[in-house]
This record gives sequence, structure tokens and C-alpha cells, in this order.
Amino acid sequence: MKYTRSVYTNGTANVWTYNAWACSQSLVAEGTSGIWQYRKWENGIAECWGKQYVEVSCSIAWGSLYEGNGVAISQFPFNFIETPLPCYTWHATNGAAFIEYANPTATSGGTVYLARPTSLTVKGYISMYFVGKWK
Repeated sequence: MKYTRSVYTNGTANVWTYNAWACSQSLVAEGTSGIWQYRKWENGIAECWGKQYVEVSCSIAWGSLYEGNGVAISQFPFNFIETPLPCYTWHATNGAAFIEYANPTATSGGTVYLARPTSLTVKGYISMYFVGKWK
């Protein structure tokens, strides 16, 4: 971890600006693995993101919606020490859908479900971002 403090002058004699102490974290690892890109930081924070292409038949009646079978999300490129905070987004190449998720763990993003108001096979990809602790 690095701490820095800066002092600036505006070019006028005896006029100085002092900035507060700033802390910057060092990146200790980054890379790609399968669908994932990731970064691990010195303070123990880790993040990974990726996208998974899918084709899902949203044909299971669920009230006034139609849901598809669950899509298992690929294993993370490393294990978090606890379940990370997830963010999922659906990007359609055809057919809009709502996205819901269940059971993410420290090792994978769990299962994602797509639902929509009419029965349709949708195609596109699920983009994902996870942040949590690696140590």
C-alpha cells in the first residue's frame, strides 16, 4: 500500500496548496481464464467479470410470465473467501427478458433464469461482474 501527499504551487510566491493523504492499492494479479477477466488487489479485494452466451427457451408458465430453465454460470477463475457481490445483465440479440439469479457461491456465479411476458426462445449473452475478498 502506498501513501502519498502532494504539495502544489500556482506559480505565485507564497501560495501553496496541500492535498490530503491519499492511499493507492497495488494490483497483485490480473488475467483471463475462460469467459473471465479478473483483478486481485493488495488489500484483499478481488473482482472478475465476463459474459456467457446463451440460448434459452422461455416456455415454462410462471403466473403471467414465461421462464426458461436455469443457466449454470461458469466457475470463477479463483475462489473468493465468501460469496461475492454479484451483478448480472441480459444483452439480447433477439427477445427481451428479465433476469433473476439464485445461489451464487464463493466458487461460481450460481444459476441465472430468464423470464419474459410471452413464450419465446431468446438468444444473447449474460454479462456479469463480481466483487469480493480473495484473502
